[in-house]
Amino acid sequence: MKAAVCEEPRKIVIKNVEEPKLKDDEVLVKVKSAGISRSDVLAYMGMYPKVKYPIILGHEFSGEIATVGKKVADLDYGDEVIVEPLLSCGKCDSCLSGKHNLCQSVSMLGFHVPGAYAEYVTVKASLIHRKDETMSFDEATLIGPLASSIHAIKQAGISIGDQVVILGAGCVGLLALQIAKLAGASVLIMDEDSERLHLAADLEADYVLSPSAGDAKELIMAVTKNKGVSFIFESTGDPKNLVKAVDLVCKGGKIIMMELIENSLDLLPLNEIILNEITLMGSVTHCKDFPLAIELVNSGSVNINSIVSIYYEFDEIPQAFEKLSQKPNDIIKAMIKFEAEES
Repeated sequence: MKAAVCEEPRKIVIKNVEEPKLKDDEVLVKVKSAGISRSDVLAYMGMYPKVKYPIILGHEFSGEIATVGKKVADLDYGDEVIVEPLLSCGKCDSCLSGKHNLCQSVSMLGFHVPGAYAEYVTVKASLIHRKDETMSFDEATLIGPLASSIHAIKQAGISIGDQVVILGAGCVGLLALQIAKLAGASVLIMDEDSERLHLAADLEADYVLSPSAGDAKELIMAVTKNKGVSFIFESTGDPKNLVKAVDLVCKGGKIIMMELIENSLDLLPLNEIILNEITLMGSVTHCKDFPLAIELVNSGSVNINSIVSIYYEFDEIPQAFEKLSQKPNDIIKAMIKFEAEES
């Protein structure tokens, strides 16, 4: 089968590889759609934890079942499916407490085992969700990042009337915006790109702001009556945004990091965090959030199609990753074309 293999950092080669062997509790999925996330690009650049090369990247995808394992009873050939990429042991303390995203031996399709930038990928049947026929394969692919945004909002404990600031109007920020609004929060989103801010406004952000166009702190203090905001989500991975967040968050507030970030403790005002009892927390992937994400898309409660900004052909994957590694802010969400969907 054809696959895009990342042989080493910054080197992806389109080549023929052996089709994956199917275990009894797995299904073979013919990939129909796949996305490129910031973490995929970090893996391409050699900056994602514990990636072993060569690796077939890709963890956001959907497809059609081509073969089912002997012990799989409730799925069949031709089923259109959504795939959870997170692999957990089910036995450690984290898994037994219901936090399988924090599994002590966690791995993920596309980072630690072969992923979706290939014609076929094997997946445990327990990680499969059936796709509603009204949902496109591209929408099904975006269930993963939507589930991660749901997890972050749940982790923070957002509720009706809360005031939220989101730093970054990329894919993650725009999805978090919609989930925070559904939770009843008032949301201000910040980004340097005017087109992204226009999209955020279309997605019903209460305020949009370019940091270079005015004093962000002045506006936020005016909105919050000089208290600062209760919840700030950092969705870009830029360590400078953490410094900015500490200056904008209220006493006792929370800063939630949604993307991997460079360690820059020399920049972070730790004493301000201590003296104001600020909670600095991480949010990683998702945990039992796929069903809600699927329900929200099926019901039309979120707009995920609007965040897709470019499509690449499968053979263009090497060029796509190089472009995204050099100019990550030019594209909100990139998708890879596989077979055209039948009308």
